Amino acid sequence: MCLGLLVFEEYEKSFKASGSIGRASVSKTGGWGFESLLACQMERTGRVMNMNKESTSKALDNLKWLLAIIVFGIAVVGNSYFVEVAFLYRVLAVLALFIVGLVLIALTSFGSNALKLMKESRTEIRKVVWPTRMETTQTFMIVFGAIIILCLFFWGLESLLTFLTRLVLG
Repeated sequence: MCLGLLVFEEYEKSFKASGSIGRASVSKTGGWGFESLLACQMERTGRVMNMNKESTSKALDNLKWLLAIIVFGIAVVGNSYFVEVAFLYRVLAVLALFIVGLVLIALTSFGSNALKLMKESRTEIRKVVWPTRMETTQTFMIVFGAIIILCLFFWGLESLLTFLTRLVLG
């Protein structure tokens, strides 16, 4: 624990309602309930990140992406290279390789986030209240009627302008 943190904790206990640096608070909360972001605060909360672990994870993700791209490339090149093999077998091989490539991508952090987003999207779609058949039919009839009315209006306007143009130009 650093000395600055100890001093800040004592200061914080004595002046809970005031700003941490003696200036007027800018936020609407007035400094209530929020801790200051000191340089040594990360030590106290245990948020110090292990950079080796993060870089290893990123390198592993990059390797998975590279392998997935190689698998996709093998599928494309293999399909054109093995032209003499039956079409059905080539399609099955390409599908299998694409599935392997997609699984490799799903194992990356981007892929896991994408899968999470898809699951959340499905959950949200289930929450949507879809219109009934009657509501859909009524909405269609209103839109169709509005289109017919607008078509007649613009046809009449065009006819009027055509008549006026012929009248003026002779």
